Order: sequence, then C-alpha cells, then structure tokens
Amino acid sequence: MFFSAGKAASSSTLNLLFEMEFGRPLSVHFDAPHDINPSAVVHQLANHGVFSRALKLGLGMPDLLALPAERLLVVRNPYARAVSAFRYLCRSDELRAS
Repeated sequence: MFFSAGKAASSSTLNLLFEMEFGRPLSVHFDAPHDINPSAVVHQLANHGVFSRALKLGLGMPDLLALPAERLLVVRNPYARAVSAFRYLCRSDELRAS
C-alpha cells in the first residue's frame, strides 16, 4: 500500500514499486502535453489498471487496515520539499501550465 502525496517523492516511489512488482524498470514513453512532470507516465498507471486506487475499489480505511499488505511511508526533508514545490510552481507559471 502506498499513499501518494504530491511533492513527496511520489514519482520515484511509484517507479520503485513498479520495478519491485514487475522485475524491471518502467520503460514506456508518454506524451502528457498538460503535465510538466517528466515522470507523468508513472502517475497514469492506476488509470490503466496497472496499480489500483482504494477509492475506485470501494475500500475505506477499515478495509485497508485489515489487509495483510506491506506499507510504505516516504518522508522528505521539509525544506527540500518546499524548494521543489516552489520551483515546480515557477516552472508551471513559465509554461502557462494548468
């Protein structure tokens, strides 16, 4: 189980989870004209059934807590996270990205 929080290494974590699950790195290419994230493709995996979202499966917190699953927590340095988020917002503004 992985809770994805923006600007908290979610792209890196999802890439790692993909490689752990399938035994090879994600190598697909994806053109995301409205997404400035160079790792946008890994965030699309749940939309295409590679990973599943609890909400889409109708699972609530009690269901998730009862599952015998590995749980992963990513903690990022708050300063580095804030700087990264600021740069991301600046880049979005430069590109006039939504």
